[in-house]
Amino acid sequence: MKGDGVPDIPIFVRGLEDGREVLRARLAQGIAPRRQVRDAGFKPVALRTATLVHDGVELTFEVARMHAAHHRLAGVARAAGPVDLVRQRLAAYAVVTSERGVLLTQLSRETGRPGLWILPGGGVEAGEAPEAAAAREVWEEAGQRISDARLWDVSSSHRVGDGREGMVEDFHAVRLIYSARCDEPSEPTVHDIGGSTQHAAWFAAADVVDPTSDGYPSGGMAPWALESVRQVLGSSG
Repeated sequence: MKGDGVPDIPIFVRGLEDGREVLRARLAQGIAPRRQVRDAGFKPVALRTATLVHDGVELTFEVARMHAAHHRLAGVARAAGPVDLVRQRLAAYAVVTSERGVLLTQLSRETGRPGLWILPGGGVEAGEAPEAAAAREVWEEAGQRISDARLWDVSSSHRVGDGREGMVEDFHAVRLIYSARCDEPSEPTVHDIGGSTQHAAWFAAADVVDPTSDGYPSGGMAPWALESVRQVLGSSG
């Protein structure tokens, strides 16, 4: 995961109703993709694709028109004073499964949450297809090759407050989640030395989804990663 070294790329939200485009807009800062679809008056039925386009990456949802009574605009966190840096970062992560279990990576001291376990993944580079970014990041952070990558979900978080080097940041993280297989799992190796990942490991599926298990990752998992693993494993069970 390259972290702050990856420049921001434009993210667009597209809505299709009965195969007809009814929405296309750039994702607003601080608004979750599904929330923006709702703000436009549509119910996001399913996330269909995350596609590289000439001006960025486009997230296409199947949508249904909402009744006006159910339409409420979302609020956005605001800074109390001036903001030094505004960022909207698109990243791709993968719930990777194999005969050895579920692959996780542990954040290094280069991040704000050292020791925390997340999914392998990181920033999508300009001109890079999101699914290719997920495969690249799994190799860089854990030394594993993946196959059968399928777009699963998109999540986001928005934080306004103190950041690195004393700056006030307005930071919007948008995470594409893929499910994928590793057909030839090996002992994980971190290739991106000095980056945001300090360790990678396989965990038994039963341990990863149960924080009370003795085999649960020491240091804990990020909530979004835990929820993604639970959903993917639950769908295959």
